Amino acid sequence: MICLVVAYKNPNYMREYRESHREGINARQRAYNKKHRLKIRLAARERCKARTPEQKAADKVASRERYLRFYKKRMVSSAKLRSKQRGWPAPTITPDDIQIPEFCPVLGLKLEVGVKTIKDNSPSLDVFNRSRFYVPGNVRVISQKANTIKNNATVEDVRRVLAYMEGSQNGWESQETASSCHQHRVPRLVP
Repeated sequence: MICLVVAYKNPNYMREYRESHREGINARQRAYNKKHRLKIRLAARERCKARTPEQKAADKVASRERYLRFYKKRMVSSAKLRSKQRGWPAPTITPDDIQIPEFCPVLGLKLEVGVKTIKDNSPSLDVFNRSRFYVPGNVRVISQKANTIKNNATVEDVRRVLAYMEGSQNGWESQETASSCHQHRVPRLVP
């Protein structure tokens, strides 16, 4: 095999050519891909079949790491948007400041990254000191369910729900819970 090396006076000639003729190059590439679609697909399948189990495992790990980096960047951009909407200072966190644990530290749910919709066990960025906002050391990742409970309920609300749940799991509702829920009339269960 003969290897031909072409030396240009300008070492950046090819890069500059590709940048200035990008539309034409892309149009020719699209036309080639459309004409040879079957050939390209078959070649891709053959390359995929030729991969060893070790390569497949390594690719899966690399793909997961790429997705986690993307997910962390998305969490930071969402934090910037929320800060702007709430009138908070701009976040100083970076994707490197975010660590996604395997389990939610609050509820113990297994966190699932990559589901198409937000679910109870989706990772969610939590600010635990509201006076410091989104700064390194003031954020952690918890489940969406835990973050929703934390953000939408007061401590008193959580105590009332806990008292109600403890009473109803025993087959009866305590008088204390019934009297504290003065806004809604809850029927009492008889033991």
